[in-house]
Amino acid sequence: MKDLAVFKNFKLFSFLFFITVGLLGLLATFDMFKELHSSNLPGKWMLVSIMIMIAISHLIIGIGLVLENRWCFWGLKIYLYLSLAAFPIGTYISYKILKLIKEYKIGTFFAENNVKEA
Repeated sequence: MKDLAVFKNFKLFSFLFFITVGLLGLLATFDMFKELHSSNLPGKWMLVSIMIMIAISHLIIGIGLVLENRWCFWGLKIYLYLSLAAFPIGTYISYKILKLIKEYKIGTFFAENNVKEA
């Protein structure tokens, strides 16, 4: 059963969560970079680059879901499956969202947008 209201709420959640987490991740990385710049911590550049990649991936998934890109939907599902290991809160949230995706067939909304009429 396709429910447009559920899909709109799903898009709103994805915008709020992924864009917010991505922006906050970038802000935290740049704030931490100021502290790490003067330290002699080994591997500090690796840490900063990994944090930037994670923040940018959140932004890409969030923007892609709002724009209804199919590949971002699959990125979200991979993210949710990986988040199942984040016990206890991440596991609960990921499980509930995956259940919602399956129950309301959210993926079908993304599949329809890839079919262009000639």
